[in-house]
Amino acid sequence: MSKHFLIYAIITGLLAGIPMAFAMGWGNWGVILFAITAVYYCTIPLLLASGLFWLLNHRWHHEILAGIAMFFFTMGLFSGSMGISLPLSKLINDREAAITQKFCEQLAEKLDQYKKDHGIWPVSISTIIASEATIPRFFDPNNCYQVGTESFSLYYRNPSVFMFGGMEYSSFERKWKIHLVD
Repeated sequence: MSKHFLIYAIITGLLAGIPMAFAMGWGNWGVILFAITAVYYCTIPLLLASGLFWLLNHRWHHEILAGIAMFFFTMGLFSGSMGISLPLSKLINDREAAITQKFCEQLAEKLDQYKKDHGIWPVSISTIIASEATIPRFFDPNNCYQVGTESFSLYYRNPSVFMFGGMEYSSFERKWKIHLVD
């Protein structure tokens, strides 16, 4: 087994998890489940199998055994790298959530101003959002705004809170709270 192949296996296995981090950080819950499953159910067995085939190769010095050991080692590193990508995806997700929360807070100020000017809350959020505004990824303009007689609430989905949950801002309480989808 050459050193170059070992270095290639380590680099390939570890770098493979980086695209997963971006997919997870952008709220793809299926990818998060895949990564967690890969880490818990694949990494250890693959690395153990790699060690077993490495021991067999060490005993009988057969090229096929070395190749199998290296394959299992690379795949074990690949599935393990998805575990490494989980904290990176959390950073990406937290950044997106902060951008969305700031957007919603600015929107709440505009809604308050609209109420002062017109005496009622707008029926639709589209009257407040400027057409040139950049909408954050976690914010869905069609499903983010509820209005009552005394208050309004803004909602955005946040995959790190719960699978189908998010955060909700109530103008009555003037604070953010976890919102679970019914």
